[in-house]
Amino acid sequence: MNSEYITQGIILYAKNFKDEDKFYRIFTFENGLISAVAKSVSSPKSKLSGFLMPGNLCLFMLSQGKTINKIAQVSVINSFDVNKNFRAFLSFNKMSEILLNFLPENMQEKYIYKNTVEFLKDVNSNLYNESDLEICYLLCIMKKFGFYEKNKISLNKKEMRIIDIFTENTYLKNRQLVLKLNYDKLIILNYIKTYFEKVLEKKLNSF
Repeated sequence: MNSEYITQGIILYAKNFKDEDKFYRIFTFENGLISAVAKSVSSPKSKLSGFLMPGNLCLFMLSQGKTINKIAQVSVINSFDVNKNFRAFLSFNKMSEILLNFLPENMQEKYIYKNTVEFLKDVNSNLYNESDLEICYLLCIMKKFGFYEKNKISLNKKEMRIIDIFTENTYLKNRQLVLKLNYDKLIILNYIKTYFEKVLEKKLNSF
């Protein structure tokens, strides 16, 4: 049986590993959240280093090892330059911290994946306010994690209605609605932060 397989995925996290290797956390369309290593990618001679950047949507050829995947080849489908401005960088960090904490290992999550790709496109477009995009995205996936309950944190009726609406819709549907609705962004973002911290029982570094 061939241990190599091809999958599409978003690089959420990267860190130095052994010698010139790097360790990655990748949110894939077919297999959910996976871990992978790229050999000698920190070497000046590596042909992969420029492609394996956090935020990039890539097509990977992976080799299944006993404990971890190895990246054999990679091509970039879309380069989401999350470092092009500070707000895009902050939005990506919030998204990746939530996903890395809540996504189950090696379990397909197509709904969350598709909405994440759309969110990244918009964060890099400079056409929308990043706070609006974060609210549209984080609330649309909150219920998919199975944690949303209206009575977790007290809010006034107006903000609670926003949360009820946005947890029921896709990211793109929320993006259509958000420009028509009048609400306090800071209250909603603080709700999201407080909510996830209560579930995790720890502080979020990116918020």
